[in-house]
Amino acid sequence: MKTFIKVLTTPSCWIQNASYSKVWDEKLIELLKIGTFEKLSECSAVIGGIEVWIANHPYASFTPTELDVRPSRRTILKAHEKLCGDVLKV
Repeated sequence: MKTFIKVLTTPSCWIQNASYSKVWDEKLIELLKIGTFEKLSECSAVIGGIEVWIANHPYASFTPTELDVRPSRRTILKAHEKLCGDVLKV
């Protein structure tokens, strides 16, 4: 519920660059539970062997670099929190 309210009250979450993919959303949720982010560059990171775009958050972040699809806005916010924890040790 907290994340849902955050999405609704954060205008930068409203516009997204790629199309939503339920399959990618479910896969990323699974990876967030078992994997750890490893930062490759300022623009990309790897989780579970899949390279994802981390720049342009939240407009285009957490899209696989090989595909033009995105997870849900809720998953994007959760992935960003995990990325910060894994990479920045916040």
